[in-house]
Formats: sequence, C-alpha cells, structure tokens
Amino acid sequence: MTTVLIADDNKNIREFCKGELEAEGYRVLLARDGLEALRILGSDGPDLVVLDVRMPAMSGLETMRRIRAARRTLPVIFYTAHHKDYLTDLRSWPSIPCVEKSENLRELKQAIAAAVGPGQRHEPDAGDAGWTSSKTRRTGLARVLLADPNRSLMALWSDALACEGFIVATAADGLECVSQLRAYRPDVLVLDPSLPWGGGAGVLAVMHEQADVPRVPVIVIATNLAVSDQEAVRTMLQYPIDEYHAKPFAPRALGRWVIQLLARRGLGLSTGAAVRAASCTGNL
Repeated sequence: MTTVLIADDNKNIREFCKGELEAEGYRVLLARDGLEALRILGSDGPDLVVLDVRMPAMSGLETMRRIRAARRTLPVIFYTAHHKDYLTDLRSWPSIPCVEKSENLRELKQAIAAAVGPGQRHEPDAGDAGWTSSKTRRTGLARVLLADPNRSLMALWSDALACEGFIVATAADGLECVSQLRAYRPDVLVLDPSLPWGGGAGVLAVMHEQADVPRVPVIVIATNLAVSDQEAVRTMLQYPIDEYHAKPFAPRALGRWVIQLLARRGLGLSTGAAVRAASCTGNL
C-alpha cells in the first residue's frame, strides 16, 4: 500500500487529509512539523511527502532541502494557504507541485495520484452508501457544509464552528451546494431555503433523488419575516428536515445545534475541546 506522509502544524488539516486519503486507499502518516517529518522519514520510508510551507520549528522549505539531501528522488508536494507569500522561494523548486489549501481535496488527490498512482480504494458496504458517519470515515472530526447566499454571514458562522472544532465548507448557491455535497460529503448540511440556482428545495430534491449525492442531516436556517423564505420552507417540507431555526441568531448557537444533532443521530464524531485550540490558531 502506498504511504503518504503529511506534515502540517494544524491538527484539523492533518486529520482531514488523513481521513480523505485513507478513504482513497493510501496509508497515511502524520507529522506536526518539519522535524517530526524528518524523523518519520528516517524510520518509516513513505512513498510521498505532503509539506505545509509555514510551520514552526522548521519550515516546509527547509524540510524540503533536507529531504532532497537524504532522498533525492522522493516525490514531494507543497500544500499551503500562503503560496503567494513564498513565490520566490517556491520558484527555486520548479519541479515540485504546489497545491493551494482548500476544503475540497480534489486537486491534492490528483497531484498525489499523478506522483505515485491511485490508492487501493475500499468501497463501502451498500448499507453505508451516501452517508458520512463514524462507520465510514476515519477522521473522527465532524464536517459541516454551510449553504447560504450571504457570504458575510457564512464567514461568521464558519469562524464560530471552527472554534468548536468543526471542519467547515461553504456554498453560496444551489449548484455549488450540490457540488460540495458530492465532493465534501459533510456530516451536517446547514441550508438556507432561498439559495440562488435551485433553492433549498432543489438541493433536497437532488439529495434524495441522485444516488451519488449523500443524504445527510439538515438544519434549515431561514429569515422569519421573509415571505420568500416562508414559501421556500413550505416547499422543502416534502423532504426530511432535522431542525429549523430562524435568523438572526448568535453564531455560537449554530455549533450547539450541530453538536446536539450529531448526538441525536449517534454519529460519534469529535468536536469541541479536543480540537478547539488548533482550530482557532489561524495557522494553516
């Protein structure tokens, strides 16, 4: 089995990548910084290294230099949210792919497959098809998809959820929401009924009619005074909805609702204190 070493100082990023890549059939090792990555490199011999650029103790660039001194042909991929800050340094490694960090790992997976080939993917049992839970995912960290046309609100909610230990993705319209459901496979969908391009009802219809879109628990967030929202909610009621809440609300309340919903569903995914500190550091 192909082994991938991920070196990143953010625990959420490490665990998220680990779960996604293990689901693709790779064996995954984790390092908190460049020094730990070099220790693992000397003892375990991975087939590929994914390196964050900005890390404490030893940067990804310095780690890269030492990797090249020890194993000149080992494939390496830079994975960073700060690539623009390091353009000059990254140009000194023109043959090394650089992938920008995102909640969608499609580009990273493609770069890994191009370097070392696809993983030995295990297909889930039919009974698990379409669901992302502790039975089928290995990260142990709950993922939330926010779908709302107001990006400013989503930014506030994302920050609040991240500080509760969630991994968060966003979508601003119905088409993007369906795409994110397919690629991101969240544990909970927080859905505004008045999304452009299909609305909340359109998203739920696709979720329940197309086999490749996972059926996940849904929290509907609507503006009580908006007539369009009220009409959209009535349309959505033909599909299962777990909770309904009215805007406006305190951003931290959303984290509480999601935690309570996960507990009722018995998904057994980790949130809160175990990852809160890593989530709120801002170190990507």
